[in-house]
Amino acid sequence: MFIHIFPDKFGPLLLRRMMREAGCNKKVIIGGWSSSPYGSRVDIRGGVVLPRIRAYYRAITLRGAAMPMTDQEAFLESAKYLGPMDCITKNDGIDPGDTALDIGFSNVNPVLHCSGTILGVGVMENWGVIYGTDKYDYSIYSHAYCPSIAKVQYSFYLEQCAIADAIGVGIQQFEKSSFSIGRVS
Repeated sequence: MFIHIFPDKFGPLLLRRMMREAGCNKKVIIGGWSSSPYGSRVDIRGGVVLPRIRAYYRAITLRGAAMPMTDQEAFLESAKYLGPMDCITKNDGIDPGDTALDIGFSNVNPVLHCSGTILGVGVMENWGVIYGTDKYDYSIYSHAYCPSIAKVQYSFYLEQCAIADAIGVGIQQFEKSSFSIGRVS
């Protein structure tokens, strides 16, 4: 049995602990991925949540690792049999992480979304009030992210890199330009 956690934020560590506490000694290969193989959004029209989801992009590479690492080879191999991973396994491929902690640190969503939400809350709160538009048309990517928030996101990422380095685990590397909106200095 294989369990793939998308996106992972230390899920294999928690699941292994729960299995241990429950006395489960079944052979289960567990691992996680730094992000989802595709981006998606729930469709909302006029404030009504529709029964469909839109895919925005397909990843061409993802970072993944098993817990424990002795299962790494089997875990990464099993990704070839997951439909959502086809775009990854047929393009740039899998980027093997060095530990489950590596994958947790490599999930860039908290870096991007927490900074953008906290620092962009004014725009978010005022979107349907001041601007007179449908609040469901708001997008953190289009309406909150800006060069100043990109600087904070990059600083947050560098802090995660420093923590990962201090405890001796890997982390997915991103160039500063990956955090740029316009020109960030």
